[in-house]
Amino acid sequence: YYSNDIIKLLKALDVEGKVDLCGEVVTEILNHVHIDSATECLLSRIENKVIPTDQLSCENVFYWRCIVAHTSTNQPEIYEQIMPTLSEYSQYLKDYVVKASAISSEDYDAHYQASYVIQELIKMAK
Repeated sequence: YYSNDIIKLLKALDVEGKVDLCGEVVTEILNHVHIDSATECLLSRIENKVIPTDQLSCENVFYWRCIVAHTSTNQPEIYEQIMPTLSEYSQYLKDYVVKASAISSEDYDAHYQASYVIQELIKMAK
């Protein structure tokens, strides 16, 4: 059903509501699947080492963070493909925060999603 698309799987699992479960699932996938297969759906979304801000979702930013954490020590060559420099990342995060601050607080779903994405982006910077 998910056609090896981990982003679809995370959406079905409700990544915002079940972070621990989703983290365990992604960890198991990363431990049992070749890294090229695991990163395929993410790399198709990345441009210039980031996911364009208009394409960020709770699921793909969560998966991006998991891949960054996994590859930072295990596969530095993959890590270099998916993580920008600190200054580039700082600007990216700032741009997203500015964009997110323009979301009306009356649009609860969009506001909640933007808040979740910002939290994941900050976690990824650590």
